[in-house]
This record gives sequence, C-alpha cells and structure tokens, in this order.
Amino acid sequence: MKASRKNPCPCKRRQPLGKVPRDLHCELCKFVVAVFTEERIRQGLSQTQLAAVARVARSQVTAFEAGQHEGPRLDWLERVADALGYELDVLVKRARIRMRQAQAAGAAAR
Repeated sequence: MKASRKNPCPCKRRQPLGKVPRDLHCELCKFVVAVFTEERIRQGLSQTQLAAVARVARSQVTAFEAGQHEGPRLDWLERVADALGYELDVLVKRARIRMRQAQAAGAAAR
C-alpha cells in the first residue's frame, strides 16, 4: 500500500499522524531509517546509548528503527542525527542515493 493523498506519509506532513502502519511510509522513509540504523551500528552504539546522547527515549529509537515510528518530528530527527555526528541533510542525502540505487537495481533486474 503506497501513501495516498488521503493518508499521506508522515514525512510529508508538518505534524505527526499518530500510529501509522509500516507499509504506509514512503520509500524515502524506509531508506532514512536504514541509514540511521546502519550509522548507529557502524559507530558501535546501542539504541540505549544513542537515545541517551540524543536526549530522546530509547523506546522512540526502537520504534523508529522498527519502522513503527509515528512520523518523527524534524527536531527529533535532528537530535538523533547530531548524536551520530551528522547534519540531518547529509543522512537524508545518503538515503536518497541509496533509494535511487535500489530503484535502478530493481529496474535492471526486470
């Protein structure tokens, strides 16, 4: 199920939507989650350690990485990116690049 006009992906809204099914998130959201998670693991941080550094709840980090986030607010994403030592736009650019690579690979496989 793709995000529709009636139920847009939380990343396209200024306000979080409440509990959103995993399959409603747009493709970019999935890659943003993957980039954040891989960077946390690459740096050897646990979810608890990242949450402490970013001053967010561990349960929020767990839900975000599981794709069960409620459309995290921009300030939350910025705090987590900063805790990882990056500007948010750098991590989003990495996610966009990976999304394009995955789309190209999928098109080539057809």
